[in-house]
Amino acid sequence: MVALAAAFLAAAVASVCFAWHLYQSEHTAAARMRPVVAILSQPGPVTAVSMSAVARWRLANGTERSGLLTTVTAPAINNAPPGASVRVWLDRSGQPQAPPPSPGV
Repeated sequence: MVALAAAFLAAAVASVCFAWHLYQSEHTAAARMRPVVAILSQPGPVTAVSMSAVARWRLANGTERSGLLTTVTAPAINNAPPGASVRVWLDRSGQPQAPPPSPGV
């Protein structure tokens, strides 16, 4: 009985440590990204996994970039018309990335 209680306690402590590590790594990754607004130019190819759209956005230094966004990197492109503004998260090199998890997740 004591061994079972000790195993349960060890599992609980390990779970808390894992959750804290996961939170810290996601928080660190999110800190390296910044949100920008992208303007959709035209729909892109549709695959079985995601939709895509051609868009343009500005970097922090004012440089304009363009490229292909997917529903992974910009979930709001789903059914958005050309000219629509969508939020995109960029990494330090200015490339779109999947948005960071919401604080409540």
